[in-house]
Amino acid sequence: TTVSLIKKRDAARILGVCPRTIDNLIKLGLPCIRLSRRAIRFYEADLLSWARSIGRDAPGQPRPETRA
Repeated sequence: TTVSLIKKRDAARILGVCPRTIDNLIKLGLPCIRLSRRAIRFYEADLLSWARSIGRDAPGQPRPETRA
């Protein structure tokens, strides 16, 4: 079985955020693989699992707004 690595742009699309947000999410624990200082890749399964762990059940969809 071959598993490919996903670029930041594609990870952002999967999670429904902009690519710059991915940098902030990495600081919050988003699993990634650093190939070099600037080259970062992701496993899709890790992205989806991480999204579920923070309560984002539908990656690629905006989070529902909560009302106080």
